[in-house]
Amino acid sequence: FFAALAAYVAVLNTMGFAAATFLLALSLLYIANETKWWVSLLCAFVSSLGAYALFERLLGVNLAKGTLPGLLW
Repeated sequence: FFAALAAYVAVLNTMGFAAATFLLALSLLYIANETKWWVSLLCAFVSSLGAYALFERLLGVNLAKGTLPGLLW
């Protein structure tokens, strides 16, 4: 768990909040649960999208956009 959190902190500014949170949730769900991979994938997507919508859209908090999306587009 601590390695996943350390990796999250390390890549947050590069990947941005949405992508980094998705990967964190996916890794924690996959490690903690013994469910199918697609259930972990779906839950990670919904939870990261929900966190983004709550903080960025509803509360108006400026989250890390990341430099990686700018390099890809």
